[in-house]
Amino acid sequence: MDSRKQNEREDSECSSIVEESGDGNTEATIRQTQEEIMAGATKGVYIPQRDKDEAREARRILRGYEERANEMMENASLTTAEEFDRQVLGLDDAFNSQVRAPADATIDSRALRLYSETGLKKAKLLKTDLRGFEPDEFVFRFKQVMAPSIVASLMGDDGNGQDGSEAIDWFEAGRRLMPFSRRVPTMDLM
Repeated sequence: MDSRKQNEREDSECSSIVEESGDGNTEATIRQTQEEIMAGATKGVYIPQRDKDEAREARRILRGYEERANEMMENASLTTAEEFDRQVLGLDDAFNSQVRAPADATIDSRALRLYSETGLKKAKLLKTDLRGFEPDEFVFRFKQVMAPSIVASLMGDDGNGQDGSEAIDWFEAGRRLMPFSRRVPTMDLM
């Protein structure tokens, strides 16, 4: 009796979809999709009556990725980029092959959020690990740009209060020195 009601409901849903679209091919597409679902040929389809052991195994795999993501977030500075990429790609494969229910998707999304936060943390660490420029090289290049007479006048202060800044072409100095800096040039560089 219950299966007959369910079949009637499914048939009415199919007919209502066909009526809305007005296309006879839609009914064939719906039947083909249902056949593929029943045969297990489609990936990423919600399966409410999935085997419990299969569901447990899928959730165990996804929780493993979630735990590794949590560990990686705690030790973001020690995690290599290759390891991080491998874990994210593995989670993507697990999503495609294991997620078939909302509970699986919840675990997967938590793991993905943790990997996202780990990536953000690694990006912030990367930004602070790189120095903007090498100060010794900057000073050396700056001395090369300055005219020898200016360097001599700065070294031997003649007491007239001039610092030599009027004779320095700051635009030329900036143009020549910027290739040695890793920072974005700004208007108030010097």
